[in-house]
Amino acid sequence: MPYSSLVLQYFYARKGLGDVQDPDGIGEASSERIYIRIAIRVSEDHIVEVKYRCPTCVVAIAACSALADRVENLTLEEAAHVSPDELSAMLGGIPKERYDRCILAVDALKRAINNYKVNRKD
Repeated sequence: MPYSSLVLQYFYARKGLGDVQDPDGIGEASSERIYIRIAIRVSEDHIVEVKYRCPTCVVAIAACSALADRVENLTLEEAAHVSPDELSAMLGGIPKERYDRCILAVDALKRAINNYKVNRKD
């Protein structure tokens, strides 16, 4: 499958690849072949650091990289409203047979935000 230049750009950039040391929230999402883990650090209700682990697929890695680029410095509420469609558009449009990668990345982010909200100590 040939990839768009935007998919390849985000794939090679791999913004956010790695782990957050002492994360405030962690979210995971998976399907039969894809596993995504997103960790966030939060300060004053803003996501100040986003890191992901996704060992398998060019489109999934590109989606996570684009998502990290998109949500860093957003408020938790703003980040929670990022959609798979928006992520797909950032990547130049993802074919339907790979669109689930965008869904999984957004789902993992939302789980990380929820994990933060459930576990924060105010």
